[in-house]
Amino acid sequence: MNYFCFSGSSYGMCHRTAISSLPWLPILAVLAVFIPGAAAARPDLEQACKPFISTDEPVSEFTEENIPFGDAVFWRIQKGKTTSHILGTIHSQDRRVTELSPQQRLILARSDRLLIEVIPDAEANQAYFDSIYSSTGPGLQQSLSRPFYSRLREIAADYGLKPERLNALEPWAAFSQIGRPKPVNGPTQDMVIYQNAVRMGKPVIGLETMPELIDTLSALPHDDQIIILKDTICNHARIVRESKTLLDLYLAGDLAGMVAFNEQPHYDEAIFERFMEAVLHRRNERIFKRMLSYLEQGGSFVAIGALHLPDDDGLLQMLDEAGYQVSPVNSK
Repeated sequence: MNYFCFSGSSYGMCHRTAISSLPWLPILAVLAVFIPGAAAARPDLEQACKPFISTDEPVSEFTEENIPFGDAVFWRIQKGKTTSHILGTIHSQDRRVTELSPQQRLILARSDRLLIEVIPDAEANQAYFDSIYSSTGPGLQQSLSRPFYSRLREIAADYGLKPERLNALEPWAAFSQIGRPKPVNGPTQDMVIYQNAVRMGKPVIGLETMPELIDTLSALPHDDQIIILKDTICNHARIVRESKTLLDLYLAGDLAGMVAFNEQPHYDEAIFERFMEAVLHRRNERIFKRMLSYLEQGGSFVAIGALHLPDDDGLLQMLDEAGYQVSPVNSK
């Protein structure tokens, strides 16, 4: 299991299919986007999933002109004589993003430090695995009706989730794990950047701790978590297919398109808003405060989930309002 994918690929960040598909953020990762025909062809499941499936056409009117800082993933941050860089990441194992460009590698090598969402070390890994199972309260089998739980058991097998422990899995951990493509044997982009920085002898500073990220998800109302999980179960196949769309938008540097993808109608807009407030907006405020002292020194290379950067309440807008000159890095 790769906990860094549940931040960026969770409820809503992928599309209108599952509240659990954000690009992790590392959590981004997302609320569900309604997508037709995503439930398995089984009458009981089709009936249970009916409220979570929609025939709405995708929204496509959003352009980079009306989403601030939506036209690039790599940015230069300047103030006075200090310069730092911020790379929006996507929590993917696709080699097209895990292989840093020569320019990104050079800028990282010339930087004084790496700032990253969470340091992906053994301590963080253990904190995650210690948190995903509960020994109290109703289990998933009691919280989900038979069609949902049966389908979850089928999906979970592809994600290394043991069937004998599935009932004790926290709802947020369940939708975080399955709300993304099946993991492959390879590092994520975040891990590659971290490993490069370590090899270069750079200090690595985490802008959040794993317990803080876990608290963000576990603090969501239990009923919200169950709705998100149901949404993810019903639309799982579509989430996996549509993850390619999100990756293509990222590779094109189209953060505005990623934001627009997430702005399509959701099963429950109130749940979506609560989810986004918790996993994106409040985290942006915390991350912004913690990175400022390092940006003031200059020489920082910041690697953070791409969806933290654009829009009116994104990190780049916050930096712009704080007096920093924010400009895209020319990749040519």
